[in-house]
Amino acid sequence: MASDEPASVLHTAFGMFEGYKCDDKNASPVTTFFFYHVYIVLTAWVIMSLFIGVISMGMFEVIRQ
Repeated sequence: MASDEPASVLHTAFGMFEGYKCDDKNASPVTTFFFYHVYIVLTAWVIMSLFIGVISMGMFEVIRQ
């Protein structure tokens, strides 16, 4: 089966969906490792910044009263 041929056709309530089979033999675990680690670090940084912002805003509210 060529890579551009549909692997299966799914019939749903919204219509027909042609799925494609992913059979790439050249997997890249190093790229995957770096991508997910960078994603996790950046996401953790954003969440930590949000928590620090909430705590800082709470402190400013207490100081202003």
